[in-house]
Amino acid sequence: MNQSQVQYIGDSYFPFDKDFNKYPKFRHNLWSTPEDSSETTYLTVSHSIFEVATSEASKFLNIRSHCTGHNSIEDIAKKSGVSTNEVISLINPLIEANILHLPIRPVSSLSSQEIRDTLFAACRIWSEQLAETYISNEIAQGKVQKTVVLGWLLESYHYIKAFPNAVEFAANKADGKLKEILYKYAQEEKGHEEFVAQSLVRAGVSRQEVECSIPLVSTRTIELLMRELFEFEPCSVLLVARVIEAAEFDEQQVEEFKKSAVENYGFEKETFTPFFEHVRIDAELEHSELMEKYADLLEINSRSNLHMLVNKIHDLKHAFDLQKLEIKEYYSHVGNYFPRQFVDFFAI
Repeated sequence: MNQSQVQYIGDSYFPFDKDFNKYPKFRHNLWSTPEDSSETTYLTVSHSIFEVATSEASKFLNIRSHCTGHNSIEDIAKKSGVSTNEVISLINPLIEANILHLPIRPVSSLSSQEIRDTLFAACRIWSEQLAETYISNEIAQGKVQKTVVLGWLLESYHYIKAFPNAVEFAANKADGKLKEILYKYAQEEKGHEEFVAQSLVRAGVSRQEVECSIPLVSTRTIELLMRELFEFEPCSVLLVARVIEAAEFDEQQVEEFKKSAVENYGFEKETFTPFFEHVRIDAELEHSELMEKYADLLEINSRSNLHMLVNKIHDLKHAFDLQKLEIKEYYSHVGNYFPRQFVDFFAI
């Protein structure tokens, strides 16, 4: 199969006349069940948040993987082992709640405001999801090994060090006011890895170990995906900032994290003070607000890039999920080098 055969049909992956009532596919939807409310599951879509009984949510999730727009209701029933009538009963409430995938239409027919509103909604959803699922939450709850905490700091060091270079890369591709804003953003982020290095040294990792270590493949993947995205559309930096940057600095949460680090992992109380100084500075610089503040600069170079832009930001969000898994796997595995080592020619 050549590349042209796996590209868009028209300017989407589906033809304009695709009927998602017959071949069910839904808007981007996130399902979460809080630990303190196991009977209620929350369904988040771009236009609303719904409360769903967890028992009903579980039934839908059993068929969700087949709701790709390629399977008929009968196909979904057959592949999931659920009766056709039950599939219909699970799907109909979602259709009534306006969660069905929107009809495909030419992107040239979209207004700039429609595009911005949709991109803003997507970034807000992914920002909230990342905040809920990021590894720091498990660390704060004492759910991981001490080596995983140190690994998280090491990967944060490498990510924070690489990030301003990726933003500067975007600035080099941008023009006018956007170029100016992106260069300023990059400069404000440069050198922040030093805060993390100080926390690592306080935790007992030597500076030489920190500076000679190399990032996990998932951390490198985050950097490479950013560069790919920023080269594709430089203005996407503003959208990514909304997804990854801290919106506020919560002093109480910081103190609770420090207390947990002492009680669960045996760190000194001030070990994480430099790390959270970085978080405080970022919040004060209001980088998470760049998307809204410079909405007028969100001009997509080519409307045909719009679908790919959304997909690439979604990939980036999932790269952080992958990083979480790899941090837990690598830094809890007995025998793995700590920190991760560069493999030079003479090591072979």
